[in-house]
Amino acid sequence: MDPIRGQNAQSDFERLGAYAYYHWQPVNSLALIGGVAYDRITFPLNHRFAPVSGGEDTRDPVGPKAGLVWSPFGSTTVRAAYAKWGQWIILFQGLTPIPYKIVTIATGFAGFPFATFVLMSAITRGFRYFTEASLLYVFGNQIRGFIEKRFSLALWVSFAAVIFGFVLARYAF
Repeated sequence: MDPIRGQNAQSDFERLGAYAYYHWQPVNSLALIGGVAYDRITFPLNHRFAPVSGGEDTRDPVGPKAGLVWSPFGSTTVRAAYAKWGQWIILFQGLTPIPYKIVTIATGFAGFPFATFVLMSAITRGFRYFTEASLLYVFGNQIRGFIEKRFSLALWVSFAAVIFGFVLARYAF
C-alpha cells in the first residue's frame, strides 16, 4: 500500500482570542488606543509539508496593540495600527507634520522592536532632511519659503501619488 494514501492523521486548527483596549483622547483631534490581545492557537504538528503527521501543538501568544486616530481637519482622519503596519506607520509618519514624539511613544507602548524603530526612523527622517538640504543646496534661499510653508504639503502629495501608483499597478495591470 502507498504510504501517502494510507495516512490517516486527524488534527484541527483552533483559535480562541480575547483582547482589551483603552482609548485616551488628550486633545479633540487625537485619540490614542492601547491594549493587549491574547490568542490560544492549536494546530497540527506538521501542517506545512507532506507527509502530515498526527499530533497537535498549542501556542499562547500575548501581544501589545497600539493605534492612533488623528483628525487634523473636520473631514480628514488618519488612522494607524501598529499591530499590523508598524514599519509603514513609522516610515509614513516621519514625512508628515504629525509630531514625531507621538510615534516614539506609541512605538514603545506597542512593544515594537527598538532596532527596527531606529532603522525606520533613520530612513524616513534621513530622507526628509536630506531632501530639504538638497533643495536648499540646489536652489538656495529662493526655496526656503516653500520649505518652511509648504514642504509638508508637498510630501503629502508625493505620498498620495505613491499610494495611487501602487493601487493603479495592483488593479490596472
